[in-house]
Amino acid sequence: MSLLDKHLQQNTYSDSKGIVAWIEFAFGVLYTPSGINSLLQRMNFVYKNLYLFHAKLT
Repeated sequence: MSLLDKHLQQNTYSDSKGIVAWIEFAFGVLYTPSGINSLLQRMNFVYKNLYLFHAKLT
């Protein structure tokens, strides 16, 4: 298991920008948000879009 794989299993991110920042800090490698999405798909990670809705609808 890679360090990135282990980190992503222990931490949750709301968008790919946080993952990009962590990879740059940990490895000194800069990814674009779309590049990190491609990498995560190759690693079999999935992401789900968060939707905002009015509280009265719940």
